[in-house]
Amino acid sequence: MLVGLLRFFRGSVQFSIEGSPERFYNQCAKQGIPLWGIQGGGAYSAFAAASHYSRLRACARRSGCRLRIRKKAGMPFRLSFLRKRRGIPLGLLLAICLVLFLSSRVWSIEVSGCEEIREEDFRAACQEAGLSLGMARSDMDPHTIQQRLMQMFPEISWLTVNTSGSTVHISLTEGVEKPEMVDTEHVGNMKASVAGQVVRIEVFSGKAAVSVGEAVSPGQLLISGTVENGASPAVRADGRIIAKTTRTFSAEIPLIEKTKTYTGETVTRRSLTIFGIPLPLSLTTAPLEDGWERSGDITSLKANGNRLPIYWTEEVWKKVEIGQRERSREEAEKLARKEIEKQEKELSELKILEQAEEFVIRDQVLYCTVTIKCEENIAIESEIIIK
Repeated sequence: MLVGLLRFFRGSVQFSIEGSPERFYNQCAKQGIPLWGIQGGGAYSAFAAASHYSRLRACARRSGCRLRIRKKAGMPFRLSFLRKRRGIPLGLLLAICLVLFLSSRVWSIEVSGCEEIREEDFRAACQEAGLSLGMARSDMDPHTIQQRLMQMFPEISWLTVNTSGSTVHISLTEGVEKPEMVDTEHVGNMKASVAGQVVRIEVFSGKAAVSVGEAVSPGQLLISGTVENGASPAVRADGRIIAKTTRTFSAEIPLIEKTKTYTGETVTRRSLTIFGIPLPLSLTTAPLEDGWERSGDITSLKANGNRLPIYWTEEVWKKVEIGQRERSREEAEKLARKEIEKQEKELSELKILEQAEEFVIRDQVLYCTVTIKCEENIAIESEIIIK
């Protein structure tokens, strides 16, 4: 069977012999030309390799014989039509080169494990770390990419970068935020953050330095970390001092608001990105003058659930006109109250008792001042330096 395959790939020729076949066979033996399938009985014929047939003619002349080809077989003769169609072997060669080139590139990047981290932000960081679609796999260093991504996202506790064919798989685990530990090694006091009148005292450790009903000023000692007649001369003071305080918040709202109106004039540009190389598909250019707003839509192609390094991008530019409109006093006051509410929420443990508002319009601007009387925890930590 192996001999038959070899003869098929090399090609063979069946020929008839006119004259004295014995002398012809002797000449072939002297020249070392193998023959097979020899037939006699008046119609002499044999088989030879296609590459040896030109040498057989010289043997036939010496022996006074004449050869006639009866049959051609094998791959060289079946592919002989390609000689007239040179584009086919050339295209086959280019296809092989293209497959070899594409198989050496990164086709897709699969990310798993993103929970709090946005996958879009992580993919953008991958490109900054040296991993991008279309890059050569030989230029990729998984260990270096892993280190850079861990530095960019400290909240990641574990990350691996693996390759499977032309796909890069990135698996990560976000670390669990550690609870704030209570510092018991350093000693300290608790002082007042703002002025107020003490209404309730809650001491967890240390000794209260003020009493209920007492007025305190900013920076005044509230809970002392120095304990007399104790096992330890100094501790870390901890507790809550609730006091009545007065807070003032302010906001400024312009009465002239800028408006944006679309004129209906649009410019659409489309492009195809292959391995990071953009190929524009539109002849229109992007507007360079001001007054245009851009929005885009990117669609990635997928195969068997894997992203391909081929993106379809469509950009839409809309013409806008910037104008002005005057806000009403009621609308401006509403916006000012919302801004004040945001400032109040930044303070923790704030209980509002009374609230007074004041609105003043000056130079087309509404100035809002809100004064509140409240109860809040005014105790803040202050470390004691022991030398």
